[in-house]
Amino acid sequence: MLASSLMMTLAGCKSSGELVAAAQLPPMPADLQRQCADPGVQTGRDARAVIARHRQSLAECRNRHRDTVQFYKQVRGVRVRAGQ
Repeated sequence: MLASSLMMTLAGCKSSGELVAAAQLPPMPADLQRQCADPGVQTGRDARAVIARHRQSLAECRNRHRDTVQFYKQVRGVRVRAGQ
């Protein structure tokens, strides 16, 4: 019963001829679109140096993620507070 009711509702939407306009969103800044770098591991390198490079790369990625979330919230009109 519910399934047939849902199918009739959906069929009505399809045949109504109405189009929903997509929202015009601002372009995302290029620096937020970049993928996070993987510094890799080079043979013969000091493990401490490799770990330091990975930590730096991870910190940059976390900052980019934070900035992307803030950008998205601003686009959506959500109030952004420091530390969120």
